Amino acid sequence: LDSLTRQTDPSFKVIFVDYGTEGVLKEEIARLVSNYSFCKYVYSNAQYLPWNRAHALNTAIRISEDKFVLTADIDLIFHPDFVATAKSKQDETKVVYFPMAYLSKNAIGDFSDLKQFITSVSGKTTLGFGLIPIEAVMKVRGFDEFYSYWGHEDNDLESRLRLNGMEIEFYDAQVLLYHQWHQKIPDSQLFIPNDWLLLQDDYLNYFRNTIIRNASGD
Repeated sequence: LDSLTRQTDPSFKVIFVDYGTEGVLKEEIARLVSNYSFCKYVYSNAQYLPWNRAHALNTAIRISEDKFVLTADIDLIFHPDFVATAKSKQDETKVVYFPMAYLSKNAIGDFSDLKQFITSVSGKTTLGFGLIPIEAVMKVRGFDEFYSYWGHEDNDLESRLRLNGMEIEFYDAQVLLYHQWHQKIPDSQLFIPNDWLLLQDDYLNYFRNTIIRNASGD
């Protein structure tokens, strides 16, 4: 969140979805988020449920009062010109995806110093960070909440928006998002059921041409 305090365009809002954190940690997160005037803390009562990024993003999309939403994760550092650039790309007929640079473990310093720590840059198959017209995503009933634990919800939504007539653009003029290094949690520690990820692959392929997902009103 600190990098968002240095945006050249300060007129934006953040909806921070806490997906079921419990106890003292929940209180600490809420207190931290309250330090940022542009940020709204939303708690999702999802204890003991599998991590579901689609559900978390849909929660924010439903309560947003703006015309566009930018999907993002908590482990990103934003270039000072990111908001201004994203706003310049707003188009109700288009979805714009942004690449991110992966940082090494020893990355330190402000944004101008971080370029030397880049290990790689995401390609056009990484679709987690998109500027999406809310009306367009609501027409297809949001991210498909079948996907849980990990994977596919972003690619699935991009495909459905494209099938529903939206133009897709991948912004590659410059990299404005940096992904902070963090230790990867093994699948075994995420308690993912056997073959669940393969089932999600099959689901993605089977419903590839089905644009509307999720029950009405969800």
